[in-house]
Amino acid sequence: MLQWLDFSHSELCPYRDPDQLQTSGLPALESALDCLEGCLKVAGKAFLVGNSLSVADIVVALDLVPLLASRRLLKRRKAVLGWHRRVMAADAFGGIPLLAPFRVVLDKQQGKKQVRTTY
Repeated sequence: MLQWLDFSHSELCPYRDPDQLQTSGLPALESALDCLEGCLKVAGKAFLVGNSLSVADIVVALDLVPLLASRRLLKRRKAVLGWHRRVMAADAFGGIPLLAPFRVVLDKQQGKKQVRTTY
């Protein structure tokens, strides 16, 4: 699990800012996404650590949210997109008020209507 937390912090977080991505980060981010895609395909598991949702899945999935605006980055990475949808659809996400802003961003990017929820 620690390897995924480190991966997210060092390989994804630096490129959440679009300006950083435009300057020199695109090749490094492409490489990181390819790594994530490969790991998900080779492992053949539904989640990063085993077959159930873990903190690693949540951290990496949330760090990917800002990058989802660039569909070009994730378009050919079907395993990453499928995994991300599974993680964000998990019941564990629905009941955490702190994660509500992330759901709003994802829903907007996916063209879903806003559904008001109370926590």
